[in-house]
Amino acid sequence: MKVLSLVILFALGSRPAFAQHYLAAGGGFSLMQLKSSDLDRFQLTYNFVNSQSGQTALLQGFDLGIGLSGEVSYRHLGKWSKALAVGYQESKATDVASFLDGTIRRFKLRIRQYYLQPGFGYTNKDIFVDGIATIFLCRALQLDSRLVGSTSANPLTGIYNSEASLAVDAGMAFGFVSGPIMLILKVTYPIRKSGDKEILTDPAPAKVADNRSAFPDDYINFLAGLPYRGVSSDIDGVKVMMTLKYAVNLSKRRR
Repeated sequence: MKVLSLVILFALGSRPAFAQHYLAAGGGFSLMQLKSSDLDRFQLTYNFVNSQSGQTALLQGFDLGIGLSGEVSYRHLGKWSKALAVGYQESKATDVASFLDGTIRRFKLRIRQYYLQPGFGYTNKDIFVDGIATIFLCRALQLDSRLVGSTSANPLTGIYNSEASLAVDAGMAFGFVSGPIMLILKVTYPIRKSGDKEILTDPAPAKVADNRSAFPDDYINFLAGLPYRGVSSDIDGVKVMMTLKYAVNLSKRRR
């Protein structure tokens, strides 16, 4: 028991003797898994239709979005780690299909979202591990569909947008502080998505008149003029963010 007590006292002694308060700002890169049953259905039906009419390269689907992020945060490092961050994240992904006549169908997906992120966790010297919750606000999606190499009008060509929606993630943050440098790795997973009723649409008058303003989840029905639901904006998945910040220590360190 004496040995165990000494180990515990030593571990506690490795924490900061006095609480430190930081104001930090910076940016980094992010990876985002793009999961959507609507987009999966579109990919399958689009490839099925066009594989019989000169398609040389199939759509592969939007698997991973790559982008940038930036945030401003307050962090308290003492016995425990406490933080509150406000930031912006943007992810982009591209998918293409090519045809024997030299034309290329190119899709560009862009997701923009602001977030509020509280965190609480454990501190050991200048290292911290937090549990975090991320509330994504004003989440907006845009899908740009273009047929490159052709001047002919095509009903699938257009820019499809969604209304702003809300999403919530939960996850972990791992980081350390060294002088004015703060480096943080975050991994989160969506636990609530509210974009299932928001459909990606193009408000062009011709599309609205033909009942084709929604980006199709079923390309077969889209071409046949049959009813289809459209692709909803709840495209989401696991996110990984690496952020490098410049941190200002607001505390007067005691010697």
